[in-house]
Amino acid sequence: MVHKGKRKTKKSAKGTNKKVLLQCGDFVYKLPIRNTPETKLYEQIMIELKEELEEIYYIYLNELSRRLKGTVLLLSVYEPKEFPYRMETNKVNELRNKVKKLMKWDSIKVIYNIFYITIHKFLTDIKALLSAYENRCKEFLVLSLAEALNALECSAKELGKITENMPEHAEIEDSCESITKSVFFDRILQYYEEMLGQYLSCKCPIVQNMINLLRELKKIQIVSDKDKQNYDCNCSCETSIGLCDKSIEEIMSFIDGDGKSEEQKKPKRKSLKMQGLDEEIERFQMLLDTFEGGAVKLKPNLSYDWICSLKMRLKNNRN
Repeated sequence: MVHKGKRKTKKSAKGTNKKVLLQCGDFVYKLPIRNTPETKLYEQIMIELKEELEEIYYIYLNELSRRLKGTVLLLSVYEPKEFPYRMETNKVNELRNKVKKLMKWDSIKVIYNIFYITIHKFLTDIKALLSAYENRCKEFLVLSLAEALNALECSAKELGKITENMPEHAEIEDSCESITKSVFFDRILQYYEEMLGQYLSCKCPIVQNMINLLRELKKIQIVSDKDKQNYDCNCSCETSIGLCDKSIEEIMSFIDGDGKSEEQKKPKRKSLKMQGLDEEIERFQMLLDTFEGGAVKLKPNLSYDWICSLKMRLKNNRN
């Protein structure tokens, strides 16, 4: 029996949330998931999916390292070659089944979170690899960047096979592309802005892709050295820089939202006076809601003396 005046509480079918700790490289992430009797099973699936993605990225990292050690090409004749790694059909099906299970058990956000932490480690490892060549000539560094972007694009193409033919494929692909762009800029590209500015006239498509990516993510108007030596920064870099320092929830909110951080989305704090006025209005509204008025309107019974007194008070308040 439900007593009058008490609202019956409906339990969520999804259960309560908990945090799962996943380590990827030097970073430890807290991923929000549902807390159900099957949580342990799906935690294990999350760990396995993360580790298998890490292994795939490690193959691309090794190939990139091999290519950088043997790079003798000139930028003017450089053409990116596809990375040779291909997932076996059984491997693709195995990963696809894990993705489907996690999505069915929790939500698509779990997949985005696992993808984010693995792509973050992959690009952090690439950054460390590129740092070993910082003393080389600028043309070699640009070629190294081009090969890094090539590795990123080839790995994305190969991992895209996992969600092929799934109804959510387009949504997952678009979101993962946005994540990849942001992390690539944050971990690598932003440190080479000045150098890339000297290659604006380079005809190499992949170099132009990097310059266009800079424009897209930082909204920078890049001009030639003849007109200006530095980039013209037209907006804040908050939209891309520092994403790795934010929580998973903030990153996903940023990517899926309108490009504003959580701090930018917070409403401005009202003054104490306005807050007090709002509370008064709310109390008055509650009073009106509980009042049961009759159908007959009563004529006000106001004395002449009371009206004169009211006029005097109003007059004094105005003065």
